[in-house]
Amino acid sequence: MHAIEERRHEIYDYFHANAACQNYFFDPAREKEYVAYFNSMYLLQDTSQSLSRYLQKGSSNDPQLAYLEFCGVMQSGYHSAAFDRGNFQGDDRK
Repeated sequence: MHAIEERRHEIYDYFHANAACQNYFFDPAREKEYVAYFNSMYLLQDTSQSLSRYLQKGSSNDPQLAYLEFCGVMQSGYHSAAFDRGNFQGDDRK
């Protein structure tokens, strides 16, 4: 998880330090690409931070709560993968 967080920071820093990237993504004709980038960055941040915290804490001793935690972890990973493949709501490229 730490490596994912580091790569996310590298991409974020590169984007904000690179005028060519900003010119490309801030062009109104590329609004969907910018939205996809921005949402991906937040999704990576939220998912990696949540999973890191979960891995540090460990699962609950209560079987029913542990099941819900596991489902959340699996859903988080699934949605991250689906988003990376472009299978997210509002994407008209399907």
